[in-house]
Amino acid sequence: MMPDSTTVHLWQANISLLLPWREHFLTTLDAAESQRAARLKPLRANRFICARGLLREILGLYLGMPAKEILLAKGPHQKPFLNSQNQQPAFNLSHSGDMLVYAIGRVELGVDIEKIRVHFNPQIEDRFFDRAEKKSLLALSGTARAKAFCKIWSGREAVIKMAGESIFSRGNDFAVEYHKSCQLIRWRYGPASLYYLPFVPAQPDYILALASAVPVKKIEYLTWKKNAAPEIIHSRCFSPK
Repeated sequence: MMPDSTTVHLWQANISLLLPWREHFLTTLDAAESQRAARLKPLRANRFICARGLLREILGLYLGMPAKEILLAKGPHQKPFLNSQNQQPAFNLSHSGDMLVYAIGRVELGVDIEKIRVHFNPQIEDRFFDRAEKKSLLALSGTARAKAFCKIWSGREAVIKMAGESIFSRGNDFAVEYHKSCQLIRWRYGPASLYYLPFVPAQPDYILALASAVPVKKIEYLTWKKNAAPEIIHSRCFSPK
């Protein structure tokens, strides 16, 4: 079931459709996850339980083991990874609004989904966007500007998450070009690194960005159903540039 090194599996799910499985997901969480869920208010707790529970279910399909037995750990900037000898498969997750997305592959990945909102916090642009990104937004307004803003922010999040870095420490090291469907990202400072960033189809009113350590040639979209075999809904091929 594991994809090859240039293929990524993308799983998308609507949290509201996962709520009937909340109690099952809760039984698969480890002690730290259960304690975190208990500290959250009900709405956020339900989101966390479903998101983390589904992550465990999906990883269990690749590992051939029960979700409850999967050992997860976190990096210095809270990026989760498998606490196993080979740390495979590589994965990353994101959520926005009611949508969840999980990226699974053989190389380091970062994924981010953003619900497009016409009104957004201008402090995000002021604090985190590169000068070139700010300049590219000046000529836009309304829905076009909101969509471009979300593409830039989603792309930034995906790259930072893939690298396991912090938006506060590496946010000024690169720029995202919202008008490109695929692009190469290079750090301006520090060790030379090259990341591949495609924007990929998502649900209506959402932007989805995927960052990878190697060019992605194919993305396969899958759905999860309890007690059912994974199903590839469709796939998309890319020509790395």
